[in-house]
Amino acid sequence: YQLEGSLQINLRFGLLDAEAVKGSLANPMDRIGWQKRTNVSNAKLTNQIRSEITSGLIQGNGYKETSKNISRTMGRHFDNDVTRIVRTETQRARSWGDLTGHEQAKEFTGRAGVDLHRIWLATLDARTRNTHIGLDGEPENKDGNWVIGSVTTAAPLMSGVASFDINCRCTTIDVIDNETPKMRRDNETKQLVPYKKYSEYKAGWLNKKKSPVKNPVNPLPK
Repeated sequence: YQLEGSLQINLRFGLLDAEAVKGSLANPMDRIGWQKRTNVSNAKLTNQIRSEITSGLIQGNGYKETSKNISRTMGRHFDNDVTRIVRTETQRARSWGDLTGHEQAKEFTGRAGVDLHRIWLATLDARTRNTHIGLDGEPENKDGNWVIGSVTTAAPLMSGVASFDINCRCTTIDVIDNETPKMRRDNETKQLVPYKKYSEYKAGWLNKKKSPVKNPVNPLPK
């Protein structure tokens, strides 16, 4: 509060996710080989992005605002690389925070004899890739991972496979025992809708001849 008053800035602490900030600070920034995907100085890029993502998480900034702050320092010709990296690494930090929070909560629920586990949630719109559609609504396995094809991951954006992680918008949700979520966001209509798997929404879109999905859903391996 004193900082906001004296510096005339809005820190928006109501949006602060402490675990996501920790994830950003701890992020080595090399999980999917950004160094091979940009010509920017590795050390400079890593330090600048880590600093700006952490600052952005604290202040509640969006991807575009954080990207602009980095590009302002590093030069406009890095815009495409910076935006993609910021979007991915900010979401990865949040995913890390969600995973950490889940593990902490599970310690308490386990003592109470309650089964707390996670379900994968893909984004309900036409831009979601098939592998992520295939995971939508699926619970984590006994090892706390999801497996599809050759990819194994403990949470969204944490597989280390670039084609799977980059620009991923998936999240997870905690559920108790055999309960299922009640609602979820339809990103096409921007409305909260009764919970269904992506594949069920896809069928509804096809029936109405308004489906934005053109590719088949990749089934999960048995």
